Amino acid sequence: MTLPKLLPLDDFYKDQKSCISRLYKFYLDEIINAKLTFLEMPIRFQFRPPNNGMHFGFYHLITEGGVTEEDRKVNFKRCQRIPWIPYILRSHNDFLKIKCWENSRGSSQHIVLWLHQHDYSLILARRKGFFLLKTAYPIESKHRMRAFEKESKIFPDPRKG
Repeated sequence: MTLPKLLPLDDFYKDQKSCISRLYKFYLDEIINAKLTFLEMPIRFQFRPPNNGMHFGFYHLITEGGVTEEDRKVNFKRCQRIPWIPYILRSHNDFLKIKCWENSRGSSQHIVLWLHQHDYSLILARRKGFFLLKTAYPIESKHRMRAFEKESKIFPDPRKG
């Protein structure tokens, strides 16, 4: 399976609202309705509370930062990489392309799927009988890159066990 190309969003800065509408349609068609799984369990999504008329989970895939949800800003690089989400989930057993580990963040158990050659990560939260897609984002800081390198070596890979 080949990594999808970045979405061409040439008009993003001229008509961000239209681009986000196209992304949202892709999200609904290729992610929500695609019956994606990980470790033979379904992937589920956060729909509430809606944000700017979009599912909460979608909003987290295309935005970053902010102290509150309302403060989050749309990130062009996140938007371009939306097609990589189903690719990573369908290719998760490619150990050469995707590093994977489980860790804890607060009281939640998270699975990190790291497309390390492209500095992109997808985060799932383990729930009873399913995984919740939390977020996905490009890794842009050296600090995060070093943290991922370290975590990928010390935390267990759930695909191996």
